[in-house]
Amino acid sequence: MDIYDYELITKALNTANEWSAYGNIKFILTTNKATSDIRVAFRAGNGYLSAVGTHATEAAYVNHTTMWLQNLDKQPKDEFKRVVLHEFGHSIGLLHEIQSPAAASIKWKVPEVNAHFKKLYGWEPDKVYTNVLQIVPTNAYTKFDPLSIMVYAIPKELTTNLTADIEWPTALSKIDKETIVTYYPF
Repeated sequence: MDIYDYELITKALNTANEWSAYGNIKFILTTNKATSDIRVAFRAGNGYLSAVGTHATEAAYVNHTTMWLQNLDKQPKDEFKRVVLHEFGHSIGLLHEIQSPAAASIKWKVPEVNAHFKKLYGWEPDKVYTNVLQIVPTNAYTKFDPLSIMVYAIPKELTTNLTADIEWPTALSKIDKETIVTYYPF
C-alpha cells in the first residue's frame, strides 16, 4: 500500500466513522483479511456497492472484497462523503430507504425509472428492480425518510405523485441517527 492509498483509506475511515457518534460502531484499519468484517477495494470493481450487514459473512465473500468504492478519490468532497456514508450504511445492515414499505405509496413510471438508471449507471431492469423498485418487507423501517443517506436521488418526473425531487443527501439524517442507535446501542 502506498502513501496515497493510505491517505485515501484514512479519509474513508474518518468519514465512515461519523456513524460512530450515533451507534456503537467503530471502523478501524486492519490488513488481516481473516479478522476483518469489511474489505474495501478502491481501484477494482464497477462503481460503488457493498454487501449488506451479515451477508458479508457468506461464503462468496470469505477473504474477498465486501465493498467497492472504485476511484472514489476522483469525486468532489460532498460526493465522497455521501458515497462513503451510504456504502458503510449498507455494511452495517441498512437497506435503500426508497425500498421501505413506507415508500410503497410512491407511484413509479417504471419505463422512465428503468431508462433513468440505465443512463445513469448502465443498470438493466432487474437491477433497477432489486435496488429501487422492490419493496423490502421488513420492520427495519419506521417511516419513509427522503433525507436519509440511504435514499437514492429521484427526479419527481419518474413518478406520478412526487411533488418535488428527492435530492442526494450528503449527511446523515435525524432519522438515520435515531435508527442506528437502535441497531447498535451504546
